[in-house]
Amino acid sequence: MSDRGHYFGDHGLQGKPWGDYGQLYEPMIRQPFIVRQAGLARASERTAALVQPVDLFPTAVEMVGLSAPEGLQVRTFASVLQGETDRYREVALSGRNLDDHWGTVPATVTDDRWSLVYWPNKDLAFKGPPPRQETYPNTGMPERLVDELFDLRADPEQTHNPIAEHPDEARRLHQSLLNLIAETDVDPAIARNYDALPV
Repeated sequence: MSDRGHYFGDHGLQGKPWGDYGQLYEPMIRQPFIVRQAGLARASERTAALVQPVDLFPTAVEMVGLSAPEGLQVRTFASVLQGETDRYREVALSGRNLDDHWGTVPATVTDDRWSLVYWPNKDLAFKGPPPRQETYPNTGMPERLVDELFDLRADPEQTHNPIAEHPDEARRLHQSLLNLIAETDVDPAIARNYDALPV
């Protein structure tokens, strides 16, 4: 597996953009994930089940017959690997830490059809110095502080933003992000940044 994808000019982005310059589109968040273990029911099969990198640890632990420690905020997807189901998560969440020193931290919420690119606090500028991407500074690039919604079935390249036509889908995905924040120990002052509805 990998920790992320890479932009090769997708949406005018290159490499691993940071902070205000890096929307999290499919080329960045959809990661290869290949599992090999003797006796798996899904040998040489693919699944469309949504899983996340944080789910790997409890899955690997279960697959070798051990018990995961108490207190994890993730769960195993061994049932997917064993061919018992093609459903795991209803949504996948992608992003950085919630309180980033850059001030604005995009999050992407994706289900089996829709993808919401959400900016929680569009009015904030960088809290620290402008970030550097790889070997060059991100100065002079356009800021993308906008919410975007994409229908991945109709528009897999994410070229058309129909958020105005489908506000209910955007709000449903946004609520999934709020649910995750509510289930964890996020500082209330930070969590409030995510209350604004996507527009």
